[in-house]
Amino acid sequence: MQLTSSHNPQLEAQRRQNAHPESLMMGKVNQERLAEYIGELQWNEDPNDR
Repeated sequence: MQLTSSHNPQLEAQRRQNAHPESLMMGKVNQERLAEYIGELQWNEDPNDR
């Protein structure tokens, strides 16, 4: 797996544009799973708030 980080918006846009469809799909799945996990963490954080 290759990880890259750049503060260059033009380069990031080019990378997204040239990305493989499988990579885009996995990124979407990972984003959804992360959002679900964070939601569970926040819900479990303080049971006295319910």
